[in-house]
Amino acid sequence: MNNSFLLEYDIESLSKVIYSITSWFPNRRFLGIVDKLNRDFINDESKILGTTKIDSYSKFVDFYKKAIEYYIPEYPKEDFPIDTGNVRFYSNDRFHKIFIGNGNEDTYETSFVIESLVHDFKQFKEIWYEILEYEDLIISSLEPFETEFTQENFECPPESYFNFIYQNHELFYNNKLAQYFKTFKSNNAELYPLFTPVNNFPIFLPVMKDCFMERIESEIEESKFEESIWLSFWRRLNCNFTKFFEREGNSFYNLRLINKEAKEKIDLKNTLAFLNEDRLIVLEPSQNKISDHLKKGIIDNTYQIAGLCQDGEVRGFEFKSQSNIIFVGVDTKSISPNTTKTFPFGDDDEYVLNASSIIGIINNANSIKEIVDFFIDYNNNQDRIMSFSNGDALFRMWQSSNQMINDGALNVTMAFLPYESVHYNMETFDKIVLNYPFEIGGEFYNIHGWKIVDREQTDLSLISKAHLGSIDIFSENHKKIIYQELHFILEDIN
Repeated sequence: MNNSFLLEYDIESLSKVIYSITSWFPNRRFLGIVDKLNRDFINDESKILGTTKIDSYSKFVDFYKKAIEYYIPEYPKEDFPIDTGNVRFYSNDRFHKIFIGNGNEDTYETSFVIESLVHDFKQFKEIWYEILEYEDLIISSLEPFETEFTQENFECPPESYFNFIYQNHELFYNNKLAQYFKTFKSNNAELYPLFTPVNNFPIFLPVMKDCFMERIESEIEESKFEESIWLSFWRRLNCNFTKFFEREGNSFYNLRLINKEAKEKIDLKNTLAFLNEDRLIVLEPSQNKISDHLKKGIIDNTYQIAGLCQDGEVRGFEFKSQSNIIFVGVDTKSISPNTTKTFPFGDDDEYVLNASSIIGIINNANSIKEIVDFFIDYNNNQDRIMSFSNGDALFRMWQSSNQMINDGALNVTMAFLPYESVHYNMETFDKIVLNYPFEIGGEFYNIHGWKIVDREQTDLSLISKAHLGSIDIFSENHKKIIYQELHFILEDIN
């Protein structure tokens, strides 16, 4: 059997049926089936001139039985989590429900890069907000049905779900986004249009943010784009760690080297350093590295070093004795999750992280000292890392293992499979979604400015990573009581 059976149906009802099948929760993991069905519908759209309407659940089931004969045998399930509405992203003064379980590894982290970019290049802001509203609409509309799937096989959606899609299909139309992406062609040959080319029917393909990132990257001058990516790192630090710390480490953005003897000043654009005591981690562009001469001078304490700290103040420091300094390359090319990424710790490659890995590490670190500890530990150990996941997954594994690493007695290969970062993000939101005050915004806009702590007496407890206060939340019947302590008031009194 081939896909010619699609041609006998009325195209409008067929579009509703295909959206029902491809958007149904367990079916999303079967990317091969979903992609083939979507692609066939898109490619044959102009040929579909049939009159047979699929306007009842019994007719829908008949269509599904035909479809599975053709599509199901070849394609296995992929192990990424299913979006059910728990993951939120703050933008334009509110939280939005967003897709991250889409077959890509770092969609969530890339969203923070996009949020920073659209503030530097305002011509993209309107579309970005439209994309977030659109994803929130889709997820919120489908969310009530997520309790109706009980298995993880490709299956026929239930009658209630089919009826909802059939009656409300117009909700998912968006002419503004259809026109914006009409001529977009991804470098990823496996992708296909987000809306059908003739009728602009919506296609369930939750990679719109990823495609938007790819388009932004192609339209911004390369040097300005790279500068903005590095600025996005500082902005995340500024959000999560809003003060200068005496003991817990600090960050320095766009380093300036000042020769202690000659007083010569050298600016190192697009750099970021993490400092804790006599330990320094310097992030540098992987394709425009700091020269070996300057690196030697930094290691030999030839320079005073200054930069913009996470609290917005420029400060300097210098080492008086031998220090532990590590240089880490950052790849700021091909940011979109649609494109192939650089993974850390390859057998033949230098230690290079991609931009989304840096965002993930900053977001999940409880202190800047913890970031320094991580890089030092993994620079010193003898483990071999084989990773098909984003670099921040390694950081979170290190956190969850209480910073226990192999002491070097044996060479151990540690394997990270795809979607580890996605699973970590989903698990984080699953823990807080029922109790976090998303509806309030304000000081709660930045989820990653808080450390989640376990307390038996509360439903959710949070401690500010900048030590500005703590929050205890008690929830009952969709109501929340929030108890807040402001630590800085006590510090001022002392």
